Amino acid sequence: MGVRTMQSARVRTIQAVTFLLCLAAAVISYKLLAKHVTGSSGSAWFDAGCRAASEEAGGADCQAVLESPYSYFPPKREGEPPGRPHTPVALYGLLYYSALGIWVAGIGRPSRRWRWIHLIPLLLAAAGLIASIQLTRIMFTELEAWCPWCLATHILNALIAVGLVLLWPWKPPVQPVEPVEGEAETPADERTERTSTGPSVWRVLGTLAVIALAVYGHRGQYGAMVAKQTGALLQRCIAQVKTLRQDPKQLMRFWASSPQQEILIRPDDPFKTRAARDEPVLDVVVYSDFQCPMCARFARFFEGEAQKLFGGRLKLIYKHYPLDAECNPLVMRTVHAGACEAARLAEAARILGGRDAFWKVHDELFRLQRAGHRGRTYDVEALAALIGVKPETLRVTMDLPEVRKRVEEDIRLAQTYGVHATPTIFIEGRRIHPLATTSAAFWDALADAFWKRIGAPRPPETKPENWNPLGKNAATPGTPGPKDAP
Repeated sequence: MGVRTMQSARVRTIQAVTFLLCLAAAVISYKLLAKHVTGSSGSAWFDAGCRAASEEAGGADCQAVLESPYSYFPPKREGEPPGRPHTPVALYGLLYYSALGIWVAGIGRPSRRWRWIHLIPLLLAAAGLIASIQLTRIMFTELEAWCPWCLATHILNALIAVGLVLLWPWKPPVQPVEPVEGEAETPADERTERTSTGPSVWRVLGTLAVIALAVYGHRGQYGAMVAKQTGALLQRCIAQVKTLRQDPKQLMRFWASSPQQEILIRPDDPFKTRAARDEPVLDVVVYSDFQCPMCARFARFFEGEAQKLFGGRLKLIYKHYPLDAECNPLVMRTVHAGACEAARLAEAARILGGRDAFWKVHDELFRLQRAGHRGRTYDVEALAALIGVKPETLRVTMDLPEVRKRVEEDIRLAQTYGVHATPTIFIEGRRIHPLATTSAAFWDALADAFWKRIGAPRPPETKPENWNPLGKNAATPGTPGPKDAP
């Protein structure tokens, strides 16, 4: 066998081995990516290799490594602003090994004339080796566990780099050729260059196109994994939310364990109750926004259902917290455009016509919102007619400094109580869980505790005839009453 034949066989062997190393590393990276996103690689043999070899710190545990901040690039940092993009390192590995494998299969070893093109995979491999060294250092010095499969990819990366170096077109030995009589002997270097053929331009372009398609496809696979996992998590969250909304004991426990705060209630704060003057009531403070759909739902639920459970003995006190950057400096961006103007309209109505006028405008603003009204402008003429004042009077009043100051003061106080969203509801100074806002089961259990606290039997009419939250008595024996909560 000639020297050239032996060299060609050796090059083909190195090319094949290097490609297989790239393929193995790409498969491992794909499995690591799947485990990173979903918690399972989908293969028992792979997951078995990931399981902890030791229960002690420093044992093998792929999942712990994949859940660390360093499993992303850039790494996740504590306290960083939300929304910063982070890509799993396993995805970068999948793209990296796939690109190198396609290059080795498509281009392989170029001729000496085209040797410069081999710098592309060599430089990429050099960058990959630096990343492997850094990630290995982090895994063994900063994390409490190490990942066998991650280490395997780093070892394969080093072997791939060796293969790429061996594929560099070093100057080959040339067999002596007998000169033809009458012709000068051709130098060896020139004979080599004449017989060397590099990859064609189309071959290079085709290889790059396949790499681009692989990158696009792998990113699509990652997106599909994330979407599928997000959908599954969403379904579990929805199921848990439904369960929690119907669990009065949990919701009551959350309310009873919330710290009690002294909510400032001014003498002229708008409130409403159906209780007689001498009847005990339960104070409910709501921080609300007239453009907030959930606030509108709560307003309807409160009047239509909650009050009935207490025989009208709930006292609702309204506070402003518009999620509109026009008047609320505590929101990062405007969520409900026009909420500030709506708050000023309601406050102007209170100044002009007292609590009754406020609640008329309150109900009308929420009715308009449910009807689809969005934006920063309202029909001042219609609202003025509703409370019996002139439109110009309402316009002038809503722009008074005292009106703006009242809304701003509600917002400032809301911050001290930890209010960040609407509706936020406090019952006798204790915040309720957001899921309890319109949970009939929670309000029914709270009514049981209220009637027990005031020492009066619960009137039959306060319990809806055809409603039973959990198919059994919704009362929660042992749950603290509003005044007895710890």
